Amino acid sequence: MARNSGGRSTPFHGRIRNVIDRAFKDLLELRSCLKEKGVAPFIYERTTANVLFDFVIQHAHAEFDTDQNVRVIDQSQTVKFCFGDKVLLRFKKGDKDHLGRNLLTQAVIDFVNAGAFLPGMPPAAAKVEILYSLNDLETEIESIIVAARDGDQMLWHYEIGKPDAENVIGLPLTTPPADDGEDDDELLVRPRVRPADSESDSESD
Repeated sequence: MARNSGGRSTPFHGRIRNVIDRAFKDLLELRSCLKEKGVAPFIYERTTANVLFDFVIQHAHAEFDTDQNVRVIDQSQTVKFCFGDKVLLRFKKGDKDHLGRNLLTQAVIDFVNAGAFLPGMPPAAAKVEILYSLNDLETEIESIIVAARDGDQMLWHYEIGKPDAENVIGLPLTTPPADDGEDDDELLVRPRVRPADSESDSESD
């Protein structure tokens, strides 16, 4: 069962939100430019999705490439961002179930398998998706969701609010961490503890 989880604020939320906002602004400007030149609108929905994804990755590179706390992992058709070896995330267009839209490749299967560890990636890093969705007319961003999943099952998700919103919250684990009095200095989430290291990581939805 999906869980809408709470957590702690982090400075990365605003930066992630800005990446997607700037990418969407580029998409609108491209559409306006094409219209002025008499070029017909995109015919296929996937064209908009591909163009927007390209802009998102361009702005994500610009935002995080020089950040020493973020490792950028470029791959043939995608890119992942590793925050402090604690969180491994990727950007995806989301669907109504808050799941990323993907061609079912082995790389995708490995990423969305909560128990799978990716070669070369920190084994304790939590794998999450930043899911952006547009409204039906594709005139504005409807939501930006932080989500964790296991295959086709949503484990938890929450929304990153607009810049002036007050509901920005932090990334949790599969099960939200207890309030143990620790400082709020985590980058994004607490590292996932493997079963071999702890007997307490056994809760399920």
